[in-house]
Amino acid sequence: MKLKIGTRLMAIREDRQMNQEEMADLLAMSQSTYSRLERNEAMLPFEDLTRVADKLKVPVQELLPEIFTVHNSPSGHANGIVFNNIINNNYYSVDQTVLELQNRIQELEKELTQSKSLD
Repeated sequence: MKLKIGTRLMAIREDRQMNQEEMADLLAMSQSTYSRLERNEAMLPFEDLTRVADKLKVPVQELLPEIFTVHNSPSGHANGIVFNNIINNNYYSVDQTVLELQNRIQELEKELTQSKSLD
């Protein structure tokens, strides 16, 4: 899963009164790569989100689009991502969520094929 976090990155950069080159250096990437992220022309792999949040010293949630929420339970048994009101506010791991969304897409494709055959 990849995320567009450009608006969030730009806001953090501007709050810190940094230019794009300084931000790119902090995040250990080229200025052109950072610029593309900020313009949402490139996406950040989900796996890199924690690294970027650590470098910026911000909670991961601050980088995520509003429809995502990170949930970390103290026991570690209910960690994952909540897609607000998209999947019944249940907790899912990223892999489980992707699999369920792929299954739902397949179901919808079957329904569409069936409805077209009825025409």
